[in-house]
Amino acid sequence: MYNPSYVRKVWRKREAEENRKRLEQERALAERRKLAETARKFEMERRVAEEAAQISRILKARVEEEGGSLKDLSKNQIRSRRAFIRRELAEGNMFEPVKNIIQRVAEEHGLCIGDLVGRSRCRKLVAVRQKAIREVHQTRPDLSYVQIGRAFNRDHTTVLHAIRKGEK
Repeated sequence: MYNPSYVRKVWRKREAEENRKRLEQERALAERRKLAETARKFEMERRVAEEAAQISRILKARVEEEGGSLKDLSKNQIRSRRAFIRRELAEGNMFEPVKNIIQRVAEEHGLCIGDLVGRSRCRKLVAVRQKAIREVHQTRPDLSYVQIGRAFNRDHTTVLHAIRKGEK
């Protein structure tokens, strides 16, 4: 014979212990994900800083080769040189592919790539899409708004809006 109240008490105790263990595991997993994300962000910031320094060094070296200084260059000349240098750096595969960035953001939010580049204008999807656009804009300074828009099947004005909305 068994005591029903005792059995219930034991089961509640076991259930509480299982819930506690599950919560601990979830917290540990969330902490690991957070650390991995922080490490990834630091790595991306380091890469962007290195690329910016490299662009600056190349630009200054090219100007000095021609016997001038940065002050002597017009804005158009500087822009064209930056574009040329960015193309050179992009060919060296120094930048993370856009598809990888989109995939990473989609996975963070439990979505698929098709959701982010699709036609849906659901509020949740739009917010995640804008986050992905900002992420691409930050990690890929070599891409124009038009190129970023094409990656998301959107117009360049959508890219501008997403970037401005993120600045607020």
